[in-house]
Formats: sequence, structure tokens, C-alpha cells
Amino acid sequence: MTLAKRERPGPVHLDLPNDLLNAESGGLNDVKEGIPGKKPIVGDLDAIVSAINRSEKPVLVIGPAVVRSGASQTIVELAEKLRVAVLVTSKARGVIPETHPLFAGVLTGIYHPSTFEGKIISSSDLVVAVGLDRMELLAPWRYQQPIVSIDSIDTSDEQVGTPLHTVHGSLGELLALVIRIVKPKQAWDSEELSHFWNSAIRVLQGSQAELNAAALLVKARDMAPDDTILVTETGIYNAVNLFTWKVPSPDLYFGSSGANTMGFALPAVIASSLVRPLQKTIALVGDGGFLMKASELETLARLKLAPTIIVFNDGTLGLIRVKQEAKGYARDSVDLASVDIAALARSFGGWGEQVHSLAAFESAFERSLQSDRFTVIDARLDPVVYASHMEPIRG
Repeated sequence: MTLAKRERPGPVHLDLPNDLLNAESGGLNDVKEGIPGKKPIVGDLDAIVSAINRSEKPVLVIGPAVVRSGASQTIVELAEKLRVAVLVTSKARGVIPETHPLFAGVLTGIYHPSTFEGKIISSSDLVVAVGLDRMELLAPWRYQQPIVSIDSIDTSDEQVGTPLHTVHGSLGELLALVIRIVKPKQAWDSEELSHFWNSAIRVLQGSQAELNAAALLVKARDMAPDDTILVTETGIYNAVNLFTWKVPSPDLYFGSSGANTMGFALPAVIASSLVRPLQKTIALVGDGGFLMKASELETLARLKLAPTIIVFNDGTLGLIRVKQEAKGYARDSVDLASVDIAALARSFGGWGEQVHSLAAFESAFERSLQSDRFTVIDARLDPVVYASHMEPIRG
């Protein structure tokens, strides 16, 4: 248990010999978990601080170890002292409230200067990586900017990039030390980041009156309560949500990255609704992912849970279709049969609505927020417009 929970947490394979399996247990008292002591600081913190002081336009890139260490507020304090742009990975969303003027988006590991993340990184002269997990990146680190690494563990065996300097120890203590000794600066202009966000929403067509994934998500975020929990899985809509759904704190967003698993959203929305029944949970899912787990609607009905499930329906496995086209492959095995998803939801005892316009979505979503039973909103999207969202996000 101790091994599974420590950084980086995850599954642990146990192999037990037959003689141990057949032996009598002495009880749980035989198992003594070690009491964690104070972590020593290992590495060159002074060199990292010097690199930050010399830089003109550093960027903070934050990973999930910061969430697990409870150091979110310290990150905000560091960002505000340096006036530095902050990128987060998917599992670190909410470390800095995403309405904060220094928040610069979600980094996934797409190394092209035309992408949203590429524009921020290419404008910087130093990457300060804090608690990054390379499993969250879609490809190994390829940005050319100098990088320094601050982490809670020795990451030499799983390093992101080739850092000039590294240090590890208690993240909260390390970040507090950096805040105390680093020189304040005005690295990024808030107006520059505001222009970046306005441009991103415009490019994604989030300000349009027609129904598309970005406009839908912008509208939903505006309408949903601040403490709404969002669960999501892989798909084009998920890439769009990284730039359109603002996450205020880490406990309000749950996605399947970096595993990018289809079929995650419906079981996750059940779990969230059970654990936090007084908060609204919204699930984002594609038509393919929804159909994989549609039988879970029976669970929602039986347990009398009332989340909102938004299905982004373009009639295909959209992300795979885009990848086939990008690689010059024939379009094959990605098109889905037409299914009346709204009627399916009603047959399970929930409510279902099919929408073809942004105005219709707004009405359906408003009703779902007030409903005492689960709602499935089947949003019918233009496949061409839907696919076009990927270029500025993934190049």
C-alpha cells in the first residue's frame, strides 16, 4: 500500500509464492507502514533560482505532484511574485484557478509553434517544470527552451527533457524557499495573456452563435455553478475543453489523460454523483464513448442520480478520423450507425434531448441543471467544423 501511494502513485504488481499463499496470516498488526520523515533537499536550488533571476520571460509548467503535495496556493504565490505565465498538465488543472490572469493553458506535449501551447512556450526563455509526470505528455519533451526541474522525488529515471538543474524534496518547502529568495519581476504582461485567450476562443469559434464544440462548452461553463464537477475522456471535444472550460480548483476536474481512455466518463460521472450528491456533475463524452457504456444509464436511474451528460455527436470516431486523414489513410471503420441517444436515455428513466442549435442547447442545459434525474443532451455537430478544432490545438 505504501509503495502504491508514494510518488509517482499508481498500480503495483504483487507476485506471491505458493507457500506464502498457503501460510496463516498473523493479522494486519504484522504490517508496519513506515512513518514518512522530512524529505531532504537534494540538488542545486540556488542554480535554479539564479536561472530564474537571469531569465526575462520564464514560464511555469506544473504537473500533478503539486496537487498531491497540497502546494497549489504556493504555486499561485510564486507566479504572482514573478508575474509569470503558468501552464498545467491535464491532471494538474485547477492548481491555479483558470480564471487567473496568469493562467496560460494546458500543456499536452504537442511540439509545434502554431499550437496554443507552442505559442506560449516559444515566447519564453526558460521553462520551470514543477512536479511534471512524463506519462501525461503525448510525446517525449522536444521544446528547445532551457528547462529546470523542481520535484518531490528523484526523477533521473523518468526525466522530462534534459534539465540544466534539478532539485527534489518537499515541494511545499522547495517552492516556499524559491519564493523567499527569488527576485520579483514582471515577466509577462497580463494584457498579452488576455489577448492570447481572446484569440484562442475566436480561433476555436467559441464566440459564434452556431452550435459547435467550443461554443457549447463556453456556454455551459458560463451557465454552470462554480463548484460544478467536470468529468471527461478522450476525443476532439476533450481537446477543446482544455481551452474553454475554466477549472477553479483541482477537485473539480477528472479526466482520463494521459491514458486517454474511451468509456471513462459514464462510470466516472456515477462515482462523482455518489461521492458529492449536492454538487452538479457534468460528463463530456463522444458518441462512440457513450455507446461503449450506455448500459450504465440503468445504474444512474436505479441510484436516482442526476448528472448532466453531454454527448458530442458527429456520427464518427472523430479523433481517429482526423488522424487517418492527417496520415493519408483511407477513412475506415470510424463511422457509426445513427442512434437516437435522447430516446435511449428516456428509455432508461432519465431525460434526453437532441439539440441542433446553440439556443436549443442552452435551453436543454438549463433544464438539466434543475433536474432531479439524469439528463443526456445529444448535441449534433457538423463533422467538418468539429474536426477543424484540432489544428490550433494539435497542429
